[in-house]
Amino acid sequence: MIGSELRKSVGQPHDSVLCQLTDPAPSWVDAIGRDEVDQFPQHREGRDESDGRDPGIRELTKADNVAGYLGEGAHFPVGDGDNRYPRGCAAFRELDGWVRGTDFTEPWHRQVWVSMREGHVAGAPMDTVSLGTRMLQRYGPRIADLPRLHLLLHDAPDDPDPRPHARIVVESGVRRDVDSQGILLRATALEASMSHEGRPLRSALRIAGAAVLIACERWADANGEVNDHLTAQIPARLRAGPDDLELRRAADKFIADYPGIDPAEVGGNEQRLVACLATHPTAISPTVAWMRPDQLTNRPWAAVYSGLAQLAAGGHSIDRSTIALATAQVGRATGTAPELDALIDGIEAERGSVPGHLRQVVAGDHLRLAAAQGTAALHEGATSLDVPVVDLLQIATALLHRMQHLSTALPDQIDVGPRGRRGAWQIDPPAAGPVSEGPAVG
Repeated sequence: MIGSELRKSVGQPHDSVLCQLTDPAPSWVDAIGRDEVDQFPQHREGRDESDGRDPGIRELTKADNVAGYLGEGAHFPVGDGDNRYPRGCAAFRELDGWVRGTDFTEPWHRQVWVSMREGHVAGAPMDTVSLGTRMLQRYGPRIADLPRLHLLLHDAPDDPDPRPHARIVVESGVRRDVDSQGILLRATALEASMSHEGRPLRSALRIAGAAVLIACERWADANGEVNDHLTAQIPARLRAGPDDLELRRAADKFIADYPGIDPAEVGGNEQRLVACLATHPTAISPTVAWMRPDQLTNRPWAAVYSGLAQLAAGGHSIDRSTIALATAQVGRATGTAPELDALIDGIEAERGSVPGHLRQVVAGDHLRLAAAQGTAALHEGATSLDVPVVDLLQIATALLHRMQHLSTALPDQIDVGPRGRRGAWQIDPPAAGPVSEGPAVG
C-alpha cells in the first residue's frame, strides 16, 4: 500500500495518529453495493504497480510528526541568511500547491507550516532566524516554542527530498477530509426523510462532491499525476464548504436529537409502496427504473415487487391472480414470498395510497441507510492504512452517486403557494367568519 511503502522509504516512525490506523480493511464493497463499485475499471482489472503509481488516480481526477521529518521546516534546507540552499524555495513552491496546513495532525507543526508559507509569500528569507521571528510575532513565546523549532530543524538531513515525507502528510489530511463529509451526509439524509424535500440534500452532495474532487486532485499532484485541475472551476464559496466546521457541528447536533433508523419501519414502508403499485400499474415502470427489486430490504415483498416488474415489462394484465402467480414463481426462485392472505390484505390496505408519496418515504429511508452504511465504510477506510487513498476516494464517489440517484424521487421543495414557503410547523390561519364589531356603544 502507498502508506506502508512511504514508511519504508522514510525509515522513520509515524505520529501517534497514523500509528493507530491499523484496523483491517473494511468490506466496503458490501456496504456501498457491488454494482456501484464495479463502475471503476481498476477494481476489475487490478492495479499496475510497476511504476509505483496507481492508475486509479487518473480516473478519479478526470471526473506528524514523522520523527521531525515533515513537509515543513525540517524538509526545506534552511541555512543562514545567505540562502546557501537555493533548492529550499523551489521545493516549497512545488509543495505549496498540494500541502495544506490542515494536513498536519500536530497543531504546532501546522503553525510552523503557516509561518513558513506566510514568509514565503511575503518574500522573506527562508532561514531559521526569520522563521523563529515570525513564530514569535504570530503566536508568542509559549506557543512558538523556539527550542522545539531548533530541534526540528537540527534533525533535518543536509540535502533532503521533501516530497516523500510531504506525501505522507497529505495522505493523512486527505483521509480526514473525506471522512469528515460523512456527518454532513447523514444529517441531510435525515432532514430529507423528514421533509421529503431534496434541495438541502443536493446542496450537501455538492459540498461533499467538491471535497472529494479537491482530495482527488491533491492526491494526484502529490503522486506526480497529471490532472485537469477542475477545482479551479468550482465557485469559491463551494470550495470553502468542505472546511466549514460550524456546518458539521450543526449537523452533529441535529443527528444527536433523533434516534437511529429502524429496519422494521424501513421494511414496512417498502411493503406499503409495493402494495400500492399493485393497484397503480402505471407507476410500476418508473419506480423499478428508480429502485431495483434486489435493493429492497423487505425480502418477501421484494419478490412481489419483482413479479410486478416482470408483469409490467411484459405488458401483461395486472390483477390479483396474475400478481399471486408471478409472486409464487419468484418466491420459488428466491425462497421468500409473503403468504397469499397477507399479500391480498396488504394490497387492499394501500388501494387508496399515492405511489409518488410512498416513493418519497422509501427514498428518505434508503437515503438514511446509504448515508449510515457509506459513512461507516468511509470511516473504516480512512482509519486503516490497509485501504489505499484511491480506494477511499472510490468509496466516497460511489456513495455520492448512490445518494444522488435516490434523491431523484424527492422534489426540490413542497407546499409552495402564492404566499411563499409553508413549513410543516406553521399553524393554519383561522377560517374566515363574521367580523365582530365590538361592544355596542350605549
